[in-house]
Amino acid sequence: MPLASRCAAVLPCRTTQAATLLFGALVSCSSIQGASWLLASGPVAAGNQVPRLLADLADMPAAAGDCFVSGGSAGNISALVTARDTTRRRRVLAPYDRVRFAVSDQAHSSIGNALRIIGIEPFTVPTTDHRLTGPALRAALLADATPPTSSQSRPPPAPPTPESSTTSPESPP
Repeated sequence: MPLASRCAAVLPCRTTQAATLLFGALVSCSSIQGASWLLASGPVAAGNQVPRLLADLADMPAAAGDCFVSGGSAGNISALVTARDTTRRRRVLAPYDRVRFAVSDQAHSSIGNALRIIGIEPFTVPTTDHRLTGPALRAALLADATPPTSSQSRPPPAPPTPESSTTSPESPP
């Protein structure tokens, strides 16, 4: 049996096979299954209260939302979809208007994958010492040869006229 099929969790660090198997055994023995209230009311109750506690510790408003996800890739795509939709709504952009997100040249591959999945173009910013800074972003934006366009820079579409709602002789009924 491969090692991966015997593990109950993935540790995001360098570890030994023995430590991995021990951790998998400990998690398996505790048998905590937090998928439903019926199977694990305690962990589900805690899972419902911890995000509020964290939001309060970070001085976030009462309306702040929360979501626990299964891992970093799922967290990245959830956050990027939220940012994409919020950006389009706040800037009054059409669904297919070009949007780019600034990312460091050191960004994890899951961010690039998530951006491709959600249809957003990355705007890669060169970094020094593995840090994305305001001055580096400013310099990259000033050097950008292809700035994005938005619906706000285009005239709004003309309102429909009675002639545009009827069928033209060239088009089928």
